[in-house]
Amino acid sequence: MECKLPDGHLTELQKRALRKINDAGGYAYRVESVEDAREIIEMVDEEASSNRGKPIYNITPDYRPRKKETHGKKAV
Repeated sequence: MECKLPDGHLTELQKRALRKINDAGGYAYRVESVEDAREIIEMVDEEASSNRGKPIYNITPDYRPRKKETHGKKAV
């Protein structure tokens, strides 16, 4: 959850991060209040309980984990 004041704005980086999380099957939301957070938690809990025994997300056959970046250092 990205917490913002009612007149606060998401940066482009935050928008991109929320989109990537949601696209990957996660839950990412902008919230402005404790009530917003509670509603999201209830929604996720309901969805999770209805999916018991089912995978929350699927890894497709062409899935490949990202390679770790070495940042100029040799991987050990």
